[in-house]
Amino acid sequence: MHWLHPIGDTWRVGVAGSIWYNDVFDLPHVSGQAGVTYGLAALEAQYFADKWSLEGQAGYFADMSCSNCILELTDGEYVRGKARYYFSDNTALTAHAMELWGGMDDAVFSNKVLHATTLGLQAEHKF
Repeated sequence: MHWLHPIGDTWRVGVAGSIWYNDVFDLPHVSGQAGVTYGLAALEAQYFADKWSLEGQAGYFADMSCSNCILELTDGEYVRGKARYYFSDNTALTAHAMELWGGMDDAVFSNKVLHATTLGLQAEHKF
């Protein structure tokens, strides 16, 4: 869910929240479940110009359901951004990046840190 507030004709700022379920590699007899429910809270901003747009989001997510799952990401922070250039009404080029830092702390892993970077480039044309 996103709540965005416009600022003039070009900016929007707001907050985002989400709850989702992921299957995890776990033995049901260890934790009694085979998946994890996460919650997420974030701040975000969007900027729109004539031929391009920018989006950014920074947030925190945490495990809300499993205290002893194996190989489960317990919590973390992330930042992500997206820039899109519109060549025409039907053609756009998008670049996006995300940095994620997360923690694992259960019966197998204790105080482990995960760091991930994703980069992407997408071209889109609507016929």
